[in-house]
Amino acid sequence: MVRVLIIGAAGYIGFRFGQHLRRANHIVYGTIRNSAKENLLLSNEIIPVIGDVESKDNTTPAWIEAIKIHNIEVVVDFTAIVNTNEAILQPLIRVSKERQALGLPKLGFIHCSGMWCHGSGYEPTSDLSPAGAKTSRHQAPVMVGWRPALEEQVVASWEHLNAAVVRPCLVYGLTSDAWDLYFAQIYAD
Repeated sequence: MVRVLIIGAAGYIGFRFGQHLRRANHIVYGTIRNSAKENLLLSNEIIPVIGDVESKDNTTPAWIEAIKIHNIEVVVDFTAIVNTNEAILQPLIRVSKERQALGLPKLGFIHCSGMWCHGSGYEPTSDLSPAGAKTSRHQAPVMVGWRPALEEQVVASWEHLNAAVVRPCLVYGLTSDAWDLYFAQIYAD
């Protein structure tokens, strides 16, 4: 049984991931911005951690406190904030360093990025030519152009975090939220 904190636990992927972890009998904590989705998490046995992910006024965010208080072992980031390095990665490295100084294991960290990092084109692409590199066949769109550099920072944090990056493709099913952008007009007619 692993204690996992999901950053973005009420989101489309984060919520389903949390449900899956609970079915596998893990202890799951999940961040939400405010109490509006607290009952949703509680009814799915996900322990809510309420508050902004980013630090405000030099205060420690609730999710960092949760890691320390509840001895969280793995953090999974499903957010898509541009300053993830400052808001999530660097605070995690600091907490993990504190743990390592006490002889505890490194924190696990999984960052959820996305396939758009590979750009688009008619030629196949793979991670043999890393996303965002000048040698990549395709460049990431401007909207997600910051992600390849962040992915490199996550992987480079190996000394203090057991880190991994995953890149889900277009995810759909159940509520079909992913398709609403395309089919909203049809639904309205």
